[in-house]
Amino acid sequence: MAELFLLTGERNSGKSSTLQRWIAEWHRAGLRIGGVLATGVVAEGEKCGFDLVNVASGVVYPVVRRRPFAMSYQHCGYYFDVDGFQRLTDAISDAACPDLLVLDELGPLELGRQRGLFDLFRHFLVNSRVPMLAVVRSMCLFDAVTITSDLLEQAGGGLISHHSAD
Repeated sequence: MAELFLLTGERNSGKSSTLQRWIAEWHRAGLRIGGVLATGVVAEGEKCGFDLVNVASGVVYPVVRRRPFAMSYQHCGYYFDVDGFQRLTDAISDAACPDLLVLDELGPLELGRQRGLFDLFRHFLVNSRVPMLAVVRSMCLFDAVTITSDLLEQAGGGLISHHSAD
């Protein structure tokens, strides 16, 4: 079972930017980083979605938009591409074992509806010894700790560490 670190902060407080800087530093230090980094997509001055980047391969998955995908579900005004999330999850699960797995981010979709990156999070938390760093909005911190504790208890133990970006 994996050790989990949480990077928290308010919306637009720089969590993903902080993680991006850390990933660059870790790469320079020779660490193998796997997982997902979220990047906002802006069109005509307005945020219209998010891409998820496979940190190890650099492959970009356009999985969150304001318009529906062929197979999608809606949450908070966005549509989430079911096939895209599955391809991303498969690619990260099948990749070589990293020194650290990052997940950006565990939000209301993952923690409230157990969709999006939730299956990837649960799989690595319970079935892997790879340390994991997850980005979590401050408003979701209680849910993240509660759900993580429940998953770890079901699996037989574990440890959670926390760092705030604020």
